[in-house]
Amino acid sequence: MSIAKFAFLFAVTILAIASTSAPAVQAQSTSVVATGLQAPTKIILTDQGNLIVAEASFGINTGRISVINRATGVRRTLLQGLPSGITDVGGTPDPSGPEGLELRGHTCLSQSVQEIPC
Repeated sequence: MSIAKFAFLFAVTILAIASTSAPAVQAQSTSVVATGLQAPTKIILTDQGNLIVAEASFGINTGRISVINRATGVRRTLLQGLPSGITDVGGTPDPSGPEGLELRGHTCLSQSVQEIPC
């Protein structure tokens, strides 16, 4: 058997295996749910279908936690004035502020991490 014929049969075999064993890949669509967020760092989904967003913002003590109604796109502020700022430790300046979110029942917990140069 020639190398060209072997290569052709190998390619056909691989294509046959791939077409029969791999599930069809569906393209995912995207859509804008809300606008006006200030450097979002974490998003979680509530049991009611709303989004809770931690926003680092771009100024000193301007971090906030927002609740977004997914059906209407309306954003409302849950907490504001959280510690935030711009960090330039190790290179490019980036927003720094509320980064972690967790829901425990009806209690929302937030975490803010600040980088301190050594």
